Amino acid sequence: SFVDMTQCFNSLSQLEYLNLEMEINADMADGHKWKNFVIESLPDLTKFHFKFTIVADALDENKIVESFRSDFWLKEKHWFVVISRVIEDFFAGKSIVIL
Repeated sequence: SFVDMTQCFNSLSQLEYLNLEMEINADMADGHKWKNFVIESLPDLTKFHFKFTIVADALDENKIVESFRSDFWLKEKHWFVVISRVIEDFFAGKSIVIL
């Protein structure tokens, strides 16, 4: 869960660079949650690179990307997020989105 993952970083408040590559559930693909996490737990973070693979029954790709397009992401941090790939697995009834 998002809470479990963020607890791992509680003692790393002076971290300046973070590179994450992980499979996440749809509720973790929320730019507002990540913004709050960075502000509260990683205030010194200057570089944040991530590759999230999200597998879910139904995903709103536009909603995911829009949550990462606030002034915090674009103007304050200059961090840009795009969806690099969307795969529809019709046999399993799942969508796979890679941010």
